Amino acid sequence: MTRTRWTDGKDPDEISVFGLLARLDQISPEGEMAYSIPQGRGITHRQMYALSNQIAHFFRDRGLRANDRVVLLGANSLEYLILYCGVWRYGLTLVTINTEMNAMQLEAILGAVAPTMVLHDRSFDPAPFRAATGDAHWLRFDPWQGGGNTGAPQAGSDAGSGELFALIGDCPATPDVEPVAKPDDFASIAFTSGTSSKPKGVVTTYRGNMANAISTSMASDVGEDDRLLEFRSLSWASARARFLSALATGCTMVVAERFSQSRFFDWIRDHGITIAYCVPTAINMLLERPATITGADLPRLRFVTSSTAPLPLERQRQFETTFGIPIVQFYGMSEAGNVACNPPDAPRFGSAGKPCYLQDLRILDPDGNTLAQGEVGEVTTAGPMMAWGYLKDDGSLEALASERVSTGDLGYLDGDGYLHLTGRAKDLIIRGGANIQPLEVDNVLLEHPGVSQAATVGVPDRIYGEEVVSFVVAKKGVSFDAPSIILHCLALLPEAKAPKQVICVEEIAKNERGKVDRNAMKALWIKSHRKEAA
Repeated sequence: MTRTRWTDGKDPDEISVFGLLARLDQISPEGEMAYSIPQGRGITHRQMYALSNQIAHFFRDRGLRANDRVVLLGANSLEYLILYCGVWRYGLTLVTINTEMNAMQLEAILGAVAPTMVLHDRSFDPAPFRAATGDAHWLRFDPWQGGGNTGAPQAGSDAGSGELFALIGDCPATPDVEPVAKPDDFASIAFTSGTSSKPKGVVTTYRGNMANAISTSMASDVGEDDRLLEFRSLSWASARARFLSALATGCTMVVAERFSQSRFFDWIRDHGITIAYCVPTAINMLLERPATITGADLPRLRFVTSSTAPLPLERQRQFETTFGIPIVQFYGMSEAGNVACNPPDAPRFGSAGKPCYLQDLRILDPDGNTLAQGEVGEVTTAGPMMAWGYLKDDGSLEALASERVSTGDLGYLDGDGYLHLTGRAKDLIIRGGANIQPLEVDNVLLEHPGVSQAATVGVPDRIYGEEVVSFVVAKKGVSFDAPSIILHCLALLPEAKAPKQVICVEEIAKNERGKVDRNAMKALWIKSHRKEAA
């Protein structure tokens, strides 16, 4: 079934968060916009609209203007989503930062952001970081008490403190504050998860946010009756896009504070989840301890998604066979939004899906020429959801060098327009002049019955320039057998591509998004093979 949404095909400049909230208040005031599993409560469209209006009054009364930056620090919660809406409804720049990064990195990022205001929950201690933000106004937000249709404090609340919801309780919930932002103003700064460098602050405009909301909703065929499960950090750009699609369609976002292997399927069953957003790391964890549950036990669940990092084909096949639940692959990046998605009604196994609405995806050769279908080249894209640029370490802004964004991935389009990724350009192994994609080798390794995880790298070699080495994590209860694994690879790969050495490790290095850190694995090999690397 393909749904039709109010936002389908619309010009992103015609849509605003304020307009979306007002529309939901009119057509479905008691509809549930969001629900927090750990908090055990939700918020309606009318309540969110009223609160966002109060927050707009609060910001206007304090003189905040378009492109002023408001930092949001805290765990996944209803309050986090309320502040998403409030900041965007008024038209400021929302800066989301994952508080689980190390303190020195967080302090440096806060200094570069130079915010006007910092909003944080009870779990965050602001004392070590205040100096980094200069004259910024810091405010704590406690759990919203749900005062009728407004944010008014309840009896016994700390109304005289510097707590945000107590302060906005004095503000009217009327919609007479006009948004201060235009489509080209900055809506968001979100930070990437680099595997070899510090996170980059990616700056997105309001036009880009709305284009991504329209595109994401259409790609995954989200409708007003859907209930979306999100356990990833709401500071991530991908989680932000999912919430915007919920706002655009009127469906419900159900949030958990973090992934739970033991409760994941319970959440889906108990909260009537129709789409569960997931990452490869979580899928791997679910496969390590399979639950006695299948898709038949979860009748409302349409599919589970996988994004933010590559999911090996063998893992997808194993999950779908074990649980009888389809996985729909998403492909995107902070700088470009959701680039491609497998159509839920016509997924193609092994592909990243078809380019999303408004994405001008092209495969280019090294000279910038567009390649024909089936030819491998650099995956690039352009469109209104492209980021404006970056926030640099010194606090200055740098626009993207081109309207066309390089994803850093290699791939090709098949005859039906599905995108197939073959690996990262920077991870390419060049052995004696032959190009070898580590991802291809990883997928073969994962077909071996004794391998649960794999990462292949190129290491220095005097003869060939680089040689192929693979790291694997053995399955529980299975003895590691390197010769057997190498023979398995030789049976399925050309000899030049098969690993010449297979090393068993307890874990594969990954970043916070679950992406394999091949540089760390390569450094591990070099450290233990200094003479060979010299």
